Parts: sequence; structure tokens; C-alpha cells
Amino acid sequence: MHKHSVTGELVQNYDGVTGPDGTWYPATWPKGDLDFLVLVSEAPPPSDPNVVVTGFHVGDDNVQVWETRPKTRDEINGPLLAQIAALDASSTRPLRAVLAAQAVGTDPDPADVERLVDLNAQAAALRSRLVR
Repeated sequence: MHKHSVTGELVQNYDGVTGPDGTWYPATWPKGDLDFLVLVSEAPPPSDPNVVVTGFHVGDDNVQVWETRPKTRDEINGPLLAQIAALDASSTRPLRAVLAAQAVGTDPDPADVERLVDLNAQAAALRSRLVR
């Protein structure tokens, strides 16, 4: 990310030049006497879902190098736990129907039982991905 020289907005993935303070200038910016500017080629951000981008620096070859760190346990587990909670909430209606049928001595609707088995399998798969 760069701070745009005119608008001040953060700019990502555009070729251009950057000053020593990290300010980004379009490649068409009139360079004139601004000999401190260097042409920088931007690289796409990492696609690894297990890392967080913390910044970047310009490498010796004037190519953007992304700085990353591994995701924390909370950053990995948070979305998984939210999905598990949503699955648990989805099981309320079919579970209530199965329990009501059992309470009056009848067989539960097979669709409700199947839905509970499916939701439980999905939750178990997510729980297996949690980082301890």
C-alpha cells in the first residue's frame, strides 16, 4: 500500500514511483529534478490464507516485497468458531422436532434426523481444523 501523492488515499497494485517516505507517485508523474524517486514494480499481495500482511518494503531490485506474519490462533479459530456457532443455531429446530416426537413416543421425521446428522458432521469437520 502506498499513500497517493495527490489524494492521500492508499493505493495498491499500481506501477509507479515511490519516494523515500513511501509516498507513491504515478509512473506518469513529472519527475524533473526529483532524483530521489525510483521506479517500483508492485507485486500482488500474498495469497496464503495463513499469513497476515503487515506492510512491505522495496527490495534491492526495486520490486515490492510484502512483509507478513503467521496468523495467530485467534485469527485462525475466530471464523471457524463463528461457523460452528451458526451450525449449532441451525440445529435448534430439527432437534426440537426430534425431542418433541420422542416425548410423545413417536418416531421423529427422518428429514430432521438427517439434518442433525449433516449439521453435526459439518461442525465436526470445522472443529478438526481448530488450532489448539
